[in-house]
Amino acid sequence: DKWSSAYDVRTILLSIQSLLG
Repeated sequence: DKWSSAYDVRTILLSIQSLLG
């Protein structure tokens, strides 16, 4: 589902931001 993919991408981005932050 598109929602699943979108959620996955957002989750990954948030994870990266957490690592960088």
